[in-house]
Amino acid sequence: MDDITKLSHLPLHKDKKWIVSYQKMKTLNTNEMWVLFIISSHDSMMLATKTIGEGLIRDFYALKQLIVETCLSPVPVGEVAGEHIKGYLPGIIQFDDNTVALEMRDFLMEVGISIEIVKDPEALKAVVDRITSLMAKFTTSKEHIPPLISIPGITTQFIDKFMDTTNSFYESAPWKDVDNIQTFSIDVSLCDTTVDDPFASFGIQYVVLMGFSGEEFGIVNSKHLSQILSLIEYDDSVDFDEWTGKMMGADGLHSLYFDKLTALPIEDVKFFEKQFRERMSNYPSAEKFVESMIFPVPKVTLKEGERKRPDLLEMKWYDCVMPAISKFVSSLQPNPKFDLQNPDNMVTIVEQYLPQKEQIIVNPNTNNSCEVIVTITYPAVKLYLCAQCAK
Repeated sequence: MDDITKLSHLPLHKDKKWIVSYQKMKTLNTNEMWVLFIISSHDSMMLATKTIGEGLIRDFYALKQLIVETCLSPVPVGEVAGEHIKGYLPGIIQFDDNTVALEMRDFLMEVGISIEIVKDPEALKAVVDRITSLMAKFTTSKEHIPPLISIPGITTQFIDKFMDTTNSFYESAPWKDVDNIQTFSIDVSLCDTTVDDPFASFGIQYVVLMGFSGEEFGIVNSKHLSQILSLIEYDDSVDFDEWTGKMMGADGLHSLYFDKLTALPIEDVKFFEKQFRERMSNYPSAEKFVESMIFPVPKVTLKEGERKRPDLLEMKWYDCVMPAISKFVSSLQPNPKFDLQNPDNMVTIVEQYLPQKEQIIVNPNTNNSCEVIVTITYPAVKLYLCAQCAK
């Protein structure tokens, strides 16, 4: 049965007026999504609400279906439908967006519903204000991560070039070949020894790659080997709070992972939307392209759960080491003794690959005039883990 047929038997209540509106709202993790509201105009009761699409896209098919469902059962959100609830067609549906109104006009007029375009209807404002007030209690939590563009000293040009590096790194996917208990030590220094080396203060970093299990992809790095070992040695017999304290360390847990646009802070969503709209203005599918992209999320997680951004020097360090890691991992030679299935209670984790150390020259995207030497050693340490952790 098509939608017109479904609604054709419903009575038309000319005194009823609904508001249909898309709103871009923060979700609980401070992301931004399209949320659709259907509201009764005279009493500001919310008849239906639905998250339609993440990030940039408004789904008109989903909107049409939600209007049909609400006409068939116009139950205020939070109430239970009963026999007293009868379906009906409202006399008027108001829209606060011309594009949405035009998209729905022919369908609604065919079933006898008139449309109006009203900017900022009061009933809608009352509902949105209630919801955004509630959301604000959650979005100001410690788990909020500051925007990438808030890092002191960072520029639009730096972010553009950094994206080139991270895109290449993500495409190379070194974590497909290296599991997350293999350790690397990495040292970065300038090729030009006649100038001050900013990476000298950064020192040797110990690294593991995330992504072998197919859940979260990226890098975890620390100047403390003990912190990396705490990260990969956890098992159920260890007190969780004690383990968390060791893993976070005094400086927090540093990482760069990849996620969709909707996982980014709102300020970064708007930044990338603007950047890609300008670059891809001639492509009608530009917004869908941006929504499907994967973006870098560099962060530092502190013991208290607060999250912050790494400083500009660490961002430059990531820009240097990502291409070096991709090249290094591709050159590793398999270890014929590699075996994670030893049934003993305590096992020596045999490394996946033969030991290797290499110096790789990198011309960072964020500073094309300054080559660096990236020295990578594998493994950083020989590990001893319990059998259940090794499986």
